[in-house]
Amino acid sequence: MEPSVKISIRELSFFYHRTQVIDSLTCRFRENGITAITGPSGKGKTTLLMTLNRLWEDTPGAVMTGEILIRFKERVTNIYDPRVSLPWLRKKVGMVFQTPNPLPMSIYKNTAFPLMLAGIKEKPVIEERVRQALEMTFLWDEVKSRLNRDARTLSGGQQQRLCMARALVLDPEVLLLDEPTSSLDPRSLSMIEALLTHLKKDRTIIMVSHYLDQVKRIADQMMALS
Repeated sequence: MEPSVKISIRELSFFYHRTQVIDSLTCRFRENGITAITGPSGKGKTTLLMTLNRLWEDTPGAVMTGEILIRFKERVTNIYDPRVSLPWLRKKVGMVFQTPNPLPMSIYKNTAFPLMLAGIKEKPVIEERVRQALEMTFLWDEVKSRLNRDARTLSGGQQQRLCMARALVLDPEVLLLDEPTSSLDPRSLSMIEALLTHLKKDRTIIMVSHYLDQVKRIADQMMALS
């Protein structure tokens, strides 16, 4: 892989039972930038995202063929190599979904949850990482006085930024976003676009979007599935 390439996909095909949703896709995603994936509904955009962190693997009847290589800091890795640990991969490749999905717990615990799953137990470390993630998503000043409140009491835009903070708390190298602004008000949309533009300096972002105006504003690369 060339040094500027973060992800290389070769001959990727994907089936749900007998329905083929991706057919022999070969493409590359550059490092440290935003790639927008566009196209009509049902053409495999979300499925493509899920192949990049193997989130599809528990789906009955789903079958994938092909190869996906990701250049992590340590090395270029075939993420479907049987030796690759799924918890390790999903620490490196985070994902945020279209609909905010805060867990039924406090704002603080929502953000800290991935750290606890990763076995990090030192309270000062967790507190610092939570603060950094909430600051990164422009949420810290809005919630720092109510971290123990139920995260589901936040507004829709705040919940989406909280889900981003939860994905970022492990400092992933790749961030997958499935239409992250589709249900947000203009202010929240603007904040998340500003956040993504800032985040791309240090990580690779792949985002499904139906909004061509948004793609023109923030994407460095566009790929259309048809």
